[in-house]
Amino acid sequence: MPNYHFEDETVGMLIEAIDGETEVQISVPGREELDHSALLSPGAGPYNFPTSSSLIHQNTAGPINTVLVRSDMDIAVLVYNMAPFTSDIYTAMPMKYAGDEYFVSLISRERGSHPLFSGILEISSLDGVASIEIHLTSTITFQNATSHFGDIFRHTLLPFESIQLLPPFTNITGSRILSNASILVSAGSKCADVPQEVGACDHLAEQLAPFKSWGKVFVVSPIAGRPSGYLLQVVAGRDNTRVSIGVLNLELSMGEYDTIDVTTQEMKFLTSNNPISIMQYSKGTRIDGKGDPSMSRVVPNEQFVSEAFFPVHRFQSNMSTINTTYLEITTDCEYVNSVSLSRNGEDIQPSVIEEYSLEIGSGSRMCTRWSEIAPGSYSVRSRDVTLPDGQRVYPRFRAVVSGYEGVSESYLYRAASDDRELTCSSQFTDEFDCPGEHD
Repeated sequence: MPNYHFEDETVGMLIEAIDGETEVQISVPGREELDHSALLSPGAGPYNFPTSSSLIHQNTAGPINTVLVRSDMDIAVLVYNMAPFTSDIYTAMPMKYAGDEYFVSLISRERGSHPLFSGILEISSLDGVASIEIHLTSTITFQNATSHFGDIFRHTLLPFESIQLLPPFTNITGSRILSNASILVSAGSKCADVPQEVGACDHLAEQLAPFKSWGKVFVVSPIAGRPSGYLLQVVAGRDNTRVSIGVLNLELSMGEYDTIDVTTQEMKFLTSNNPISIMQYSKGTRIDGKGDPSMSRVVPNEQFVSEAFFPVHRFQSNMSTINTTYLEITTDCEYVNSVSLSRNGEDIQPSVIEEYSLEIGSGSRMCTRWSEIAPGSYSVRSRDVTLPDGQRVYPRFRAVVSGYEGVSESYLYRAASDDRELTCSSQFTDEFDCPGEHD
């Protein structure tokens, strides 16, 4: 994704081997001269692969090249865009979780329609032809043609092609993207203010989840060291969606969204009768005093995991000024000591620098712990717990990594979560909860 500081930006990937030694193949269909391979081993540290600057487009573009990463064993992939004072990182979704229905979620700077401050929307096909429709809630321009609110933007992507759109306004959020084949969608901003008109802006980037993997139960935690709280962007994927956030109740139709400004460092518990998507944003320096905006998808409780692997990297000073990184682990308070952390294959117990808890009903309480961590290859696992009825379970958790520096830069990415299908349908029935465990 392009950056406001395009003269200094570096875009690339951090790739981590998980289960065993594996050869990773990085290819750009149609640009064979950029193909690359590397042999990776677990615990050896993340492999840093900067991509060619020729793949970065500052304007609306398409078709553009798609970067394809393949491995014969499981790997973790982070995508980064780094420039001094504007940066972000997101966790790349495996192709097996791609979907055919998405809803846009982003914040644009909105100081006029100058492309240097626009939102970013990227849509990528996989190994087949994809005919896409975007049911627009705002204006976009593509190939000298402008589409407006209520229009349906249509485009066909050949295998492993992408298009990049630069929506100027935040109210592109809620636009529905449909495809006849599985696609991947990323969203963000070249340099967004959070909240609007509150400096300073920063680069934002995240990969969106398809509707089929959205959840109904969420616990949102404060971001360590960010005293002004955070912003939430709640998007509904179906009509008659009712969302409860403490004493606040929302009623949203398909594609509608609401922005919630949480002004204190407190956890929030959200439930909905229909699947929803929630994006979390840290705030800008002039209100926060500790760093600039960043964005990350909030992991629904249904997508918590019992094991995860992720890299943490320290970038060179000419790429990023961030030199301190923090890890959040959130789980049921009853099992918080059953979650263990290792770095480069060695068990560690970092000091807890911030801790939060929240009652979520039925006697259950969720806990969040933040710790400062060093660069390296990380794994988080839960130990089995024996319940009163004799059943043995592995408690589930989520993990988030945050980095920020002084008053100028930050990033926030999901480190432990799932994107499995939660909403199923068939030719005989309407949508229903997929069979399986959905705590």
